[in-house]
Amino acid sequence: MDRDHRLDTPDNESLRTIRQLEDRSDLSTLYPNQQVEWKGMPLLSQQERYAKRDAEQRAITTGLRVRFVAIGLLTPLPFIAALILLSAFYTASEYISFEALRIVPAILTAVVWAWISIRGWRTLFKIFYKHAVRGLPLVFILLIQLALVGWILYSFTAPFFSNWVFGNLLGISIGLFAISTLLSGALVFIWTSYRLGASIKIALIIALTLVLAAGAVLISLPR
Repeated sequence: MDRDHRLDTPDNESLRTIRQLEDRSDLSTLYPNQQVEWKGMPLLSQQERYAKRDAEQRAITTGLRVRFVAIGLLTPLPFIAALILLSAFYTASEYISFEALRIVPAILTAVVWAWISIRGWRTLFKIFYKHAVRGLPLVFILLIQLALVGWILYSFTAPFFSNWVFGNLLGISIGLFAISTLLSGALVFIWTSYRLGASIKIALIIALTLVLAAGAVLISLPR
């Protein structure tokens, strides 16, 4: 054995082709000082990890409540945009004498509506995804309630309509946006509440929908 702690080449000719181990003593300079392997937080038990994970999940989910205004505005956006754009197209077409020329504003209206609808609902479902909440059931319920509210709102405001179609629809749209924001706040709060069981949540949402349906029926009865 030499000074580098390597064995001498054996005298046996059949063993001379065996490769000697390379000197790796220089690697010791990579770790000149001994250090503690773990400097983080104390290790948690399995139960503590589950509790921490649940608390983080609740914080993410309940954070959806502060976005109820955006949800209330974006959910009915495609339908309200359709009403406003159609009324604008109808108003503009009255000033076009040739039928063929109406194709251009019709195509433009359809393109604008598609762009608004796609961008709006894409943003809407990104909000739900960010907060780990399934958005489709909530959006579906909100749309049903807005349909009932829309009929009630129309029945109350119809006697005050003027000959200006665009202005009438714009007033109804503003009212729907305001009511949609209020309904969105109530639904999101119920939907993200951890203190309420699933059956209680469903019962509250159904009760709210039935109240709106009863109002729509009562307003439709002959006076």
